[in-house]
Amino acid sequence: MTGNLTTLAAENAADALEGADRHALEALFRRRAARLARPLEEAGLRGTGVLSAMVGPSRIAVRLTGLAEVMPLHRWSPVPGWPLALLGVAARRGNPLPVVDMHYLLGHPAPAADAPAYVLLARCPGGIYGLRIESLGEVSHIDTGALVTPGSAPDQEPQHRSFVEGIAPDGLILIDPGRLTGLGGPLEREIRETG
Repeated sequence: MTGNLTTLAAENAADALEGADRHALEALFRRRAARLARPLEEAGLRGTGVLSAMVGPSRIAVRLTGLAEVMPLHRWSPVPGWPLALLGVAARRGNPLPVVDMHYLLGHPAPAADAPAYVLLARCPGGIYGLRIESLGEVSHIDTGALVTPGSAPDQEPQHRSFVEGIAPDGLILIDPGRLTGLGGPLEREIRETG
């Protein structure tokens, strides 16, 4: 299959370049495909792939394997009776999506209501949760072996709770979305069941 794709890519590129050597282009595409197919360690990348984001002054990250998508957060509806950690629900393709207020969980003041916001849609045992963030960072790899367990460092902020998997030496806070489920109690379950 890879051979067919690289041949097709070489043919398309050769057609576009007119007169280029098809065999040279095919060899180039094969080398690129082989390089992209290498394990991360061989490519010089170690650790776990994450997407970073900003929440107030904090830089957080979520494992790429735990992300479903990212979307802008234009509006949401607060749910009476829900804990302050849950901002409310937003619409995602016509279905309710619980949105976690990461500012509250990290002990930061709420941003202005009209401030730009995004939602990291994280896969959790109970379904998809939205994590409200201010801005997107970058995709990178972190060494999970170098993470400090929340509460184990003497100078660590007290607001880091059980939803934090670990903190990298550069201060990046790795969030475990699976630890966020159940914040909304019975009302959250009701929303999920009707959605």
